[in-house]
Amino acid sequence: MTENPYAAPQSDVNVDDGKRGRPILVWLIFIFACLGLFGILGHFAMVTGFMPLPDGIAEYYASLGILDHILIVFGTLFGFWAALTLFRLKKSALWWYLAAIPASLLNTLYTYNKESWQALMQATGRDALSSLAPGYIYLLLCVGYTYYLYKKGRLK
Repeated sequence: MTENPYAAPQSDVNVDDGKRGRPILVWLIFIFACLGLFGILGHFAMVTGFMPLPDGIAEYYASLGILDHILIVFGTLFGFWAALTLFRLKKSALWWYLAAIPASLLNTLYTYNKESWQALMQATGRDALSSLAPGYIYLLLCVGYTYYLYKKGRLK
């Protein structure tokens, strides 16, 4: 007997789990990273004197060398790239965020040992922990959330 031309096709159907698009936290992380790019503009506004600063802070920015500027720009772009790969839901986002941990630690060690940074902390009345902790907490939360998405299979 011949096959019925009106019968439904016999094929495997993959069931969609109903999760489409980007999770809201991915959007928030990406928006935060985009806002961080404006930090580069703010940094150069402070360095060039376009934005007036109190004496202690102005001295810090005047003391920065070319390596300091490169590290500031590179660190911001590195974080933006990690957020962009997460926004694109790529598996490599996890590795970018994991790589940001030692990069941030090395940058912190370099910066913390500079006398100008210590003077900045005294001029602003802040201690090192209160100025560094929010960035590291945010980074670790991003790593944890990216790992969660990775384990759930949401990253391609």
